[in-house]
Amino acid sequence: MKLTISKEKLMPILAALKELMGIDIPLLDEMLDVAPQDRIDLSILKPRLPDLSFVNGIELPELPELISGIKSLSAADGELGAVLAGDLLGQEGADDIAVRATFDGGYITGLSVERLPVSGVGQAFVNIELQYPDCEVQAPDGEYMQMDSLNKLINEFARTAELRQYKLSGKLKAVMLGLFNADIPFEMRFTVDSNDSVRGYLKFDIPYILGVTNNKTVTEMYLEDDVVYVKRFMKRLTIFSKDKTDYVKFRSEDFSADPIGYIAHIFNLTDSIKKTISDSVTENSRGEQDSFRIEKALKDYQSDGTEYYVLLDGAYIANDDNFSDISLWVRPDGSGYLSSLMLQTKIISVLSIKVDASINDIGQAVDMSMIPSGLAQDAKYQWK
Repeated sequence: MKLTISKEKLMPILAALKELMGIDIPLLDEMLDVAPQDRIDLSILKPRLPDLSFVNGIELPELPELISGIKSLSAADGELGAVLAGDLLGQEGADDIAVRATFDGGYITGLSVERLPVSGVGQAFVNIELQYPDCEVQAPDGEYMQMDSLNKLINEFARTAELRQYKLSGKLKAVMLGLFNADIPFEMRFTVDSNDSVRGYLKFDIPYILGVTNNKTVTEMYLEDDVVYVKRFMKRLTIFSKDKTDYVKFRSEDFSADPIGYIAHIFNLTDSIKKTISDSVTENSRGEQDSFRIEKALKDYQSDGTEYYVLLDGAYIANDDNFSDISLWVRPDGSGYLSSLMLQTKIISVLSIKVDASINDIGQAVDMSMIPSGLAQDAKYQWK
């Protein structure tokens, strides 16, 4: 992944991350001095990122004081060690600090610090390994993703996330080879409380398609206390049949164990379509994924000033070869919020998905009264 972004656009992002992680170091404050109108507020993300404010308790000594605080030095082939007085960093009675650096071919390859005293925390143990891959610095060309609009996108995303209540409407388009091509309107509402607990409502108006769906169906889904409740109203097909309503509930781990089964239930798919989808799923050859790396997930990023386009590696994100690339278009509303999105992807080899959605009444209170009270005690909802 190759990116290019101007220093002026990068500085507000770095300053926002520094503030988000609680780092208060005067030198960094001077380096990341950002005008008030360019500041980005990412406080909504604070519960999800590590707090590095403990580094503020590290008091760095002046050079003469540092030299006088060296208690011993040691040197061996490819290694240099030192023991520093524990009170060198301003904490009386602290244990001595052990520092070790390793070298190879004239380069520092590692640095470790033991018993580093940190105010208000105690002791820190630090171990850093350095590698120097061969690289050639070259001027940006057409292969680089232009990221100058990233700070604007981050700011709009953060402001939108701060709303914590949303009402969306849109259309889900599903195409499965030559078997069906369906447009399914949907409505979604959800709120996020101060504890980041989500309460949500989702409604699909599913048409009757011969051989694909069993009935014309209205599916309503409620999310409360990490449980999803599904109510399906199925319209009768003939004058001799009757309308029918059924109720199920499940948790996220249930869905993960049988996603095709739950999707078939939610959209009231016929057994033959469910079998076609199941038969198209290939065995996932990917092993357990290491830590998530953004450079592997992001394949492209563009912005023309009116919308943002992001191309993601769906197979890498899901860690499953049955997923394809995900194309995502996001539009701002012109007043600092994100207002609409379009997502397009293919799941397994036969099913193409396109989602168009808009956020309605941005910044206004969202009515959640359509979620029934007492769902957890409602005996109609059975575990699927």
